Amino acid sequence: MVDSTESLKTLSPLKPESSVAELVVYSRRGCHLCEQLLGELEPLVSRRAVVRVVDIDTSPNLQQTYGDKVPVVEGDGTELCRYRLDKRAIADWLKSR
Repeated sequence: MVDSTESLKTLSPLKPESSVAELVVYSRRGCHLCEQLLGELEPLVSRRAVVRVVDIDTSPNLQQTYGDKVPVVEGDGTELCRYRLDKRAIADWLKSR
């Protein structure tokens, strides 16, 4: 389940902290697509990235930006996928890190 507050979910063990990649997942509480995406994302990034889950309902700006268009996964400020997990986009992003 997605927390209603911004949370940091560390998938360990990770590389040394200076080289840890971070993915941001914009989500909201009660979003079944968000929960599904997060469940599929974890095995892909295990030991290679940190996933930060941001509940868009904690910020009016995020609500306005994303509305019902969640989940969204971003890496380095670039949208990698929306609604459904794009495994190839995530894998390519991880390789580029």
